[in-house]
Amino acid sequence: MPWQVQFDCFPVESGQQVLVSLRTIPDRGLALSRSHLIAAEPPGPVFTHTLVPEARAIEVSVPRGPALMVRLCHQLALECEELPRPFHQQVLVPGGQCVLLPYEFLVPCLCIEASYPHRDSLRSKRCPFQEQPAAYGPELWSSVRFHDYSASGKDQMAMVLSASCPLRPRATLCWREAAASAAPCHDIPNSTASEEEQAYTLDEVDVHPQLCFRFSYGNSSHVECPHRPETAWNVSASVQGPQLRLRITSSVPAAFSAALCQPRGGQCEPESPVYTVTRAEGSAPGELALLLPMQILGSCVLVWRSDVRFAQKQLLCPDVSRRHFGLLGLALALGLVVAVLLLSCCSTWRPAAESLLQPPRRPGEGLVLCAKEDG
Repeated sequence: MPWQVQFDCFPVESGQQVLVSLRTIPDRGLALSRSHLIAAEPPGPVFTHTLVPEARAIEVSVPRGPALMVRLCHQLALECEELPRPFHQQVLVPGGQCVLLPYEFLVPCLCIEASYPHRDSLRSKRCPFQEQPAAYGPELWSSVRFHDYSASGKDQMAMVLSASCPLRPRATLCWREAAASAAPCHDIPNSTASEEEQAYTLDEVDVHPQLCFRFSYGNSSHVECPHRPETAWNVSASVQGPQLRLRITSSVPAAFSAALCQPRGGQCEPESPVYTVTRAEGSAPGELALLLPMQILGSCVLVWRSDVRFAQKQLLCPDVSRRHFGLLGLALALGLVVAVLLLSCCSTWRPAAESLLQPPRRPGEGLVLCAKEDG
């Protein structure tokens, strides 16, 4: 029964003789040896190309002469891999004609390959986008699939890349201001992830939907955040008299720290002292509480995980304005009532006091006498 063995491609030159040997391991008595002469050919196929970005395609023109087989491919280490369907096309173009080949993404490894129709034909290949800045823009990152394996239970950020081009970008942490994809992401120093076969990992991380990887390649970068929206812990704040009460719920054993801060110019630096509470290893998930003194009206609080290396501080600014304004209004009302009572008391006892202070009148003092003449 005939059978066929296929091996990965390897480069050869025109006129070379290739020797192929085959045997089984362990030895089953089967051993084959074949040689093949690569026919000498004139210089490779000639063609021209034009990028048509509005059609997301490349126009390939074949000069007058023999027909050519043309296709688009992604250049890997040794071979040029065909594009995924429906973009994979291998078209026979007669001499003097052209064809429009669509592409999915304009990436640096996108190439044009042409060959003659017969078997083992010499090939011509061009990769014209390796030096074009447009190939290193958003489309490059759109061509990459990010598989998120980050786990809160392991305190680890982990992502695996599947890319059309053989990329090895650098990955570092950044904190995104908001959940929106257009929100700025601020770099975290000394947070480079380790990479092995396009798998990126970073340990001792408080995994959070807004704590993201920034992938950088050349002059281009892309921010990819964990795909799961849930977090391992949550915190809420409430005001109880002169104190701020923090309620922390955590599904993992962890230590949490908190400190008051005063917002100034968009920044809020933590102030001493720092308060810490811990959910011990092996303890059941539950609620932790922290009480902080509210010494200044308008104070905020920063809360973060303090048992890992990379954790973003979460800022909470409780709305205490209504509570304080209500107390202020009550104080003013009480003050007004006291003032009215004081004024009323003063008006009642002031005349009596004045009469006591005046000296007694002598008889006839203060009287006006009139003399009347007799007619």
